[in-house]
Amino acid sequence: MTYVFDLDGTLIDSTRRHWVLMESILNDHGIKVDNNFADDYMSYKASGNGGKDYLKNILNIDNELASTIQKEWISRIEDESMLELDELYDDALPTLSKIKEPILFLTIRENAEGLKKSLIRLGLNDYEVKILPHGESKANVLKEISDQVIMIGDTEIDYKAAIETGCNYYLLNRGFRNEDYWNELGIRSYKDLSELAVN
Repeated sequence: MTYVFDLDGTLIDSTRRHWVLMESILNDHGIKVDNNFADDYMSYKASGNGGKDYLKNILNIDNELASTIQKEWISRIEDESMLELDELYDDALPTLSKIKEPILFLTIRENAEGLKKSLIRLGLNDYEVKILPHGESKANVLKEISDQVIMIGDTEIDYKAAIETGCNYYLLNRGFRNEDYWNELGIRSYKDLSELAVN
C-alpha cells in the first residue's frame, strides 16, 4: 500500500495564509472587513465556493475589481512571507510516523523552492514529494503507482483522482471543504486522521 497525502488542508493547516493575505489585499484597496472575516471567508470557501465568489456575493464587490483582487491573491499566496504562516495539524507527524508503507506527498503548488523550505521548517522533508502544476491531474500520478493506493486529501480534486483510478480514499473536512459539503455529495468525511488505517 502507498499512502498518498495531499498537503494543504490535510497535513498542513494553511487557512491562516489564505485569509490573512485576502484581508491585506482588501485593505490595500480600501475595503475594510469586520472581525468575523477570517471565519466567514474560510467557511464560505469550505462550502465549495471560490474566493472571487466571496468578493462578489458576500462583500458585493463589482466583477472587475473582484477579478483584480483575486488575481493578486493568486499571485501572492505562495510568497515565502505567506508560507511562513502555515502550521502542521497536530496529528500530522504522529500519523506519518506510524506508517511503515511508502508515503508520497502530492500537491499542487507553483513555488517549489518555497515548498521545500516549508517542508524543512515543518519537519516533513524526509518524504517523497510530487509537485503538480495547476491543471495537471493527480489521477495521472496515482495511475503510475504500481502498489495499492490510498488517497488522503480534503477537496474534490483528491476525491476525483481516487475515483478515476479506483483507489481507496480518506477525505477530511477540516481543511478546504467542510462536512456539509461532503454530506451533500453523499461522501463520508473525517474531522482528523485518527480513523485512518495505517500499516
